Order: sequence, then C-alpha cells, then structure tokens
Amino acid sequence: MPDPNPASVARRAAVIFVFITIVLGPALGGILGGINPRLPFWVAAGFSLVNSMYGLFVLPESLPVERRADFNGGELTRLDL
Repeated sequence: MPDPNPASVARRAAVIFVFITIVLGPALGGILGGINPRLPFWVAAGFSLVNSMYGLFVLPESLPVERRADFNGGELTRLDL
C-alpha cells in the first residue's frame, strides 16, 4: 500500500519527473535542433527565465521576517556580485 505521507508523495513525483526529463530532454533537443541548431538553447533560456520568474513572484519567502538580516549595500565586495 502506498505511503500517504505528503512528503513521500512529493518526493516520488519529483523522482518520476526527473526520470521523464532525462528521457524527453535529449529527444526534444534533437527535434528542435533539426529545425535550427540554436533553437534548443533559446528554448532552454526561455525555460530558465520562466523558472526564475516563478521563483521571484509565485513562491513565498521561506525565511520569517524576524529572522532576516538587515541588508546594507556597503557590506558587499566584488566577490558578492
């Protein structure tokens, strides 16, 4: 009987998704590369942009406000950028 724990269900779904993308990624890249050799890179850049926007605007901040450190731009070094 499957485990009803939501964490294990989410983990199982993530593992299945990873295996599906391992199979479908190269196939999709080959199809897109047949259209234009640069197209797979543009599609990957688009997926990356959508993923970044999702992280910025949809996902909530996980660190509570009271545990956040104050940001002072004067503390940055060149290595931080």
